[in-house]
Amino acid sequence: MEAKFDSTNNEQRSAYRMIERTNNSFFLAGRAGTGKTTFLKNVQEGIKKKFVILAPTGQAAINAGGQTIHSFFGLNFGVLGPGEIGSMNRTKIGLVRNLDTIIIDEVSMVRCDIIDAIDRTLRHYVGNSAPFGGIQMLFVGDMFQLEPIATQKDRETLKDIYGHECFYFYKAAAIERINLPKIEFLKIYRQSDPGFIELLEHVRLGKMTVRDMIKINSRVSLCEDERMRITLCSTNADAKRINDGRLAEIDSEEKIYNAIYSGKTRVTSDVAEELLTLKVGAQVMFTKNDRSRRWVNGTIGEIIELGEENVTVKLESGEQYIVEKEDWESIDYEYDHEKKRCIKTVTGKVEQLPLRLAWAITIHKSQSLTFDHVAIDFGRGAFSNGQAYVALSRARTFDGIELVRPMSPASVRVSRAVLDFAEDFNDNDVIDRELSIGEAISAFEKSKDYDGAAVTLYEMASEEAGAGHTDRAYDYLTRAMAFIVDDECLMGKSWTTVNGAGNDFSVMNACGLYYCGKKDAAEAILRGLDNTWLDNNLLGLYLLARCLEDKEQWAELEEVYYRMLAIFNSVRDMGLDSISFRKMKYRLAILNERQFGDPGLGVMRNLIAENPSYERYHLAFRWMLWLHPELIESYRKEMKSGNGENDIKECKLIEMALDQECSDGDFLQQLRVDLAEKTDGWNDYRHFINGLKLPMAF
Repeated sequence: MEAKFDSTNNEQRSAYRMIERTNNSFFLAGRAGTGKTTFLKNVQEGIKKKFVILAPTGQAAINAGGQTIHSFFGLNFGVLGPGEIGSMNRTKIGLVRNLDTIIIDEVSMVRCDIIDAIDRTLRHYVGNSAPFGGIQMLFVGDMFQLEPIATQKDRETLKDIYGHECFYFYKAAAIERINLPKIEFLKIYRQSDPGFIELLEHVRLGKMTVRDMIKINSRVSLCEDERMRITLCSTNADAKRINDGRLAEIDSEEKIYNAIYSGKTRVTSDVAEELLTLKVGAQVMFTKNDRSRRWVNGTIGEIIELGEENVTVKLESGEQYIVEKEDWESIDYEYDHEKKRCIKTVTGKVEQLPLRLAWAITIHKSQSLTFDHVAIDFGRGAFSNGQAYVALSRARTFDGIELVRPMSPASVRVSRAVLDFAEDFNDNDVIDRELSIGEAISAFEKSKDYDGAAVTLYEMASEEAGAGHTDRAYDYLTRAMAFIVDDECLMGKSWTTVNGAGNDFSVMNACGLYYCGKKDAAEAILRGLDNTWLDNNLLGLYLLARCLEDKEQWAELEEVYYRMLAIFNSVRDMGLDSISFRKMKYRLAILNERQFGDPGLGVMRNLIAENPSYERYHLAFRWMLWLHPELIESYRKEMKSGNGENDIKECKLIEMALDQECSDGDFLQQLRVDLAEKTDGWNDYRHFINGLKLPMAF
């Protein structure tokens, strides 16, 4: 399918390419009116990936055509502490295991603890310890708009967990462990007045000048003009007071329209009013786009006739329309295994007139809406970061703004943390680097060939080292070593020693020297590092362990592995497991069997469960089984008696695994077929592995 985006928009091209050709997670920023919503729609239509789109609120989810974060992941409300994960049923688990990309819209309103809970939930249910379970995450929003909501009690709890008072999504531990490119859409499609655009940018960034303030306050009015306009307020109480007061002023009969609910409905009052009270003459706002494009979400009108099940509304243009009840659907995502695609399932719906009283609305609820005329009332001043910017940017034109009272400089609040976060928006070097990496290893990630990805990254690191690009070489190499499982594939790779100050670069050179065959030189570098520092560096300890293994210095090797396990256990206790530990577990399982005298089968079984398609795990598990004939004999007896605990019938794949006369190639060929088709043979093999009573190495 032909790509659908603005071909003149460099940022859109980069974002589309990042989604289409890589598995890299990234942040997509964009001020109001830059076309983020349209872009996301085109992405889902034009790219052959399996997507779900989520949002923090019901209204945002409806606008985005997706589901709320909490309902999708089964998360509890309130602060989500370390170790907490969502509750997902079998259907939802099957879905996430087949997803390519999760889009989180309006991410500026999502707290960091929610992001970390998403990360833990995905890693748990997908069975992959990579960040977010190996799924590409697209975080979308304008960080200069409204910040996440948290009560004072929640803020105190979050501060205890994170050690700071900034709770934006990017402060999540899961985000800080990945390289997150930041692409910002710059071209504005909503406003066309360059002066107004410049003014909004100054408000957005907190760079207001005296001239800007004078210009804004020139819009102060007594609000005597009775054009259709909506007042934006700071609080729900102010908005309700205005709406109730204006409705009461109308001397005519009121009529109440009841919402009709069906199924498992999660649609809230943010989307549709349960009891909608109207009068002829009431000012209303449409809450849903019309299929015939007569109005959009946010269009203002006036009630001119009340029917039994419908109303007649006159728009500001003078056009009159009979408005019928609409329905809002609560959706859930499922995965169609036959068609291999994600499908949306309607779980319930609410029917109601797509209207609400609209003399006033809170600034918070106005986010994502656009109006021709807005009257803004900051009251005693904006009390939230980004509030002034959201309010002013709801208008299409500067002439469409009126202020109920003068705005003070104190109303313009911008988070210092957000400004720092935005410093590297559209950093072309970072974006190009992530694109090149993502495109190079995308196919390997999709097939879960971690060693293939590692070899590619390692070769890229070697090339950058040879060119003298020290920082890039270090970045590529550390990523390669995070992916690697069986590092035999790196043996014999070339390396150019780089010049760089610090222990990190010493470890990088030791890594390159080890794999290019200069193992004594690598060991000498590692021995020269401070032990206190080395005890916190997994890669350095791993390389030292490999040197000791080659020299068969088993006693010291065991001690080094205990030092590595200390890192592993400390990080695991924090709920921050990482793919970088796979290589350690793999090597330790083999060494346990080969030298230490402890069974490694349990560790290998866990690795198979984490990544069933990685063939080296199965070959290693098979070899280890041969070292334990008592396990094979026990299985044979159970098969003969027909009373095995796992009720395993005769299985060709199991028999090939146990048969030492069967070649690795023949075994793997059968494994590929059974795994790809999810045959009974694969299920029996999996139950066989899980049913073995094995002591755990760690």
